[in-house]
Amino acid sequence: MNPANGYNNETKVLAFAKTVKAKGLKLLMISITPDTWAIQVTRPASAWASHNISQLQTDVYNYTFGVCNALKGQGTTPDSVQIGNEINVGMLWPEGEVINNNFTNLACS
Repeated sequence: MNPANGYNNETKVLAFAKTVKAKGLKLLMISITPDTWAIQVTRPASAWASHNISQLQTDVYNYTFGVCNALKGQGTTPDSVQIGNEINVGMLWPEGEVINNNFTNLACS
């Protein structure tokens, strides 16, 4: 991902995780993929713009796994992982948009 102004990129997340764990606190990692803060329903324009729902599913898995693996590698394994935040209308629009309570593409397996 390429967050605007480097906000919470992987490097910053790894550094913050060290601080959290050093204080004996639990670590919740929330995997939010857009490039711009608080526009969670969109996909990262720079990385996944042309991907279909199947590829997006793989993208989210690989991205989240990669960050979790990096956290684990430095000894700061997350205690919990959450995919998205406030995603009652879906994420990764338009493919993952929830319309008429149809969660098919959001809750894929």
